[in-house]
Amino acid sequence: MSSSIQGSKSVLVTNDQLAAGVQTSISESGSGKLITSGAVHNVADLLLDKTINFGGVSLKLTQSDTTPAFNLSDATNYACSALTGTISNSQLANSSVSLGGISIALGGSDATPAFNLSDATSYACSALTGAISNSQLANSSVSLGGISIALGGSDATPAFNLSDATSYACSALTGAISNSQLASGVETGNPSHESANLITSGAVYTTTNIIQSTATSLAARVSALEARPKIFAACKYNGSNDTISYANNITDNSSYPEKIGTGHYKFQLITAHSTAQYVIVATIIETGDKDTVVQVVSGQQTSSTFEIIINEDAPGNHNTGTARDRVFMFICVGE
Repeated sequence: MSSSIQGSKSVLVTNDQLAAGVQTSISESGSGKLITSGAVHNVADLLLDKTINFGGVSLKLTQSDTTPAFNLSDATNYACSALTGTISNSQLANSSVSLGGISIALGGSDATPAFNLSDATSYACSALTGAISNSQLANSSVSLGGISIALGGSDATPAFNLSDATSYACSALTGAISNSQLASGVETGNPSHESANLITSGAVYTTTNIIQSTATSLAARVSALEARPKIFAACKYNGSNDTISYANNITDNSSYPEKIGTGHYKFQLITAHSTAQYVIVATIIETGDKDTVVQVVSGQQTSSTFEIIINEDAPGNHNTGTARDRVFMFICVGE
C-alpha cells in the first residue's frame, strides 16, 4: 500500500517502510503532518526557514500576533482615514508657523500678536485704533510765513512774515501807520501827473497838511476827509441828440436820461444819495455870446432823481428866456 501526502514536499511511502501500528492513510488533508520512515513529523520542523519577518516583526510558523509593531518607514499609500489616535507636534517635521516675527506652535494661540508690519500694504486707516503721535510722523509740523507750528498746536497771534503777501485789505489793518513806515520821497508839492492839493470847503490842503510828522493817526485824518462834502456823481450830456458822452454814477439806459421837453431833462443816480439834500452844479458847453440859465427844478429833486432845465436869452438879458437843447455837464456834491 502506498499513500501520497501533500506538503512542502511530495514523498512516496511504501507499506514496508511504515512502522507497525501506524495508520497507512491520512484522514484530514492539510493537517501539517508528514509521515516518513515510520515517524510522524510537523512540516514546520522539517523546513530550513521556520520563521517569517515583516516590518521588523518576526513570527514562527503557526504563531500569530494580532497587533504587530510594524516598521512602516518605507510603506506607501497608507490611508490617513485608517490612522487612529493623534499626531503630536513633536512627531512633525514642522510644528509651528511664523508671521510678522511672531512664531506660534500648531494648536497654540495669541490673541494680540505683536506683528512686524513694516512691509505690509493696504492696511485700512479705519482699522487703526488709538492715536498716532507726532513723533511717529515723518512730518509733524507746518510752516507759514516763518512760523512753524506742530500738528495739534496753536498760536493765537502768529508773527507772520507777509513781505510777499498780496491783496490784504486795508480795512483789516489795526493801529496807525507812522511816517517812518511810509516810503521815502512822498511828494508834498504839485506832482506833474496829478495835483497834490485837496480843495474842500473853500480851503486848500497840501499833502503836507494831511500827512504830518506829528500826526497821531493817519486813519483818523482820512476819516475826517471822508466826512467832508465830496463829488459823488458827474455827467456830460448832449440835449440835442439825448446822448451821454461821460457818466459816473448816472444811469444811462432806455429810461434815463429822460428828455421831458426841449431843454428839460430828468436824470437818475445809480447809487442814491442818503437824502435829497445835495448840490447840483451845471454849466453849458458852447461858443457864442449868449446868456444861459441852468435851473434845477424845485420839488423834483429826490435822493435818486432830479430835473434840469436849460434856458437861453439874448446877450445882456438876464431874465429866463426860451428853453434850448444844449451840451452841458454837471456834478453832484454832498456829504
